[in-house]
Amino acid sequence: LVLAYGGSSIEPGSELQTALLILFVTGTLELVAGMYLHAVLPDKDGMRASPLFFTRWCYRPKAAVTTADASVPFLNPNTEEDVDVVAERQRVFNTRNDARNGISIRGLVKTFKRAGHAPKHAVRGVTFGAEYGSCTGLLGPN
Repeated sequence: LVLAYGGSSIEPGSELQTALLILFVTGTLELVAGMYLHAVLPDKDGMRASPLFFTRWCYRPKAAVTTADASVPFLNPNTEEDVDVVAERQRVFNTRNDARNGISIRGLVKTFKRAGHAPKHAVRGVTFGAEYGSCTGLLGPN
């Protein structure tokens, strides 16, 4: 705009400089407010972030990751498993540092602690792997 009318720069202290500064500051504040509201207000599924979600980095506890005992590949020795399940478990346990594996999970455990109730085990001892270039799907009752 300035160059179109023969100017070479914006003069310090001019109305144009003040207007551009105000436009930049208000635009930045509106962008930050929009991003905050987008995270905090519920979406179509009713999910929303905590109003103080941006402070999580300073008080978030370290995640405790536990795994089942890798030396015991069977979750329950009394249950019969399919041959392909046993073969997959042995493949994953025998190829610990194989470069072909894109994903390798051994003995995954997830337990939810509930106040006043026994812990709820969502996953116990899941072991599987996916090689690079393969398409893998997980099926279950959910």
